Amino acid sequence: MRVHPLVPGLAVGLVLALGGCGSDDEETTTSASTGTTAAQSASTTASGATSGTEITGTGYRTTVPQGWQDASARTAGTAIRIDKTYAEPGTSASEFAANVVIIRENPASLKGVKIEQLEKQLREQAATSLSAPVPDAEDPLKLDGDDAVRWTLRRTQGDQELVQRQIASIHDDALYTVTVSTAADDDADGEQHAQTIIDGWKWE
Repeated sequence: MRVHPLVPGLAVGLVLALGGCGSDDEETTTSASTGTTAAQSASTTASGATSGTEITGTGYRTTVPQGWQDASARTAGTAIRIDKTYAEPGTSASEFAANVVIIRENPASLKGVKIEQLEKQLREQAATSLSAPVPDAEDPLKLDGDDAVRWTLRRTQGDQELVQRQIASIHDDALYTVTVSTAADDDADGEQHAQTIIDGWKWE
């Protein structure tokens, strides 16, 4: 079944605008956005437990890594319906800022569709939009009890090697796509960032 519009591939390209932007958002790690309360969410890394900041989106809440800031202003006015954008503060114009972009779309054609039916199409669209190899499907997972699919895109942007992890799920006939992007040098951190978001995910 073909679903239109599909947005994950566009989201993958868009997150690159967050690289090297620095910390120009006046956002603290204890208040993610209006109406959002901070919460500590445990996530385990090789060096021990770390904490994150709870954020609230449309129909869900989750946890982003500690210190990440609301970067919604950087993607304002785009044609893509972005629900939340968070990024780590950049330190220089040349440094890629790890980030997450969460998109929610609910076209009528999604009604009754299972995420497994869209997984191959979503992977292919993401790769095509970036002229990147089509990634393999990875082991499925759950987002707060709902089925979800995932894959990892690896590509080069200029002289920067990037790793972009995507997670997609359908809840209440809406497609949620989560894209976590990091520099390839920070690949281990990227996996932990994605896990923090997965572990903290709760449907509202």
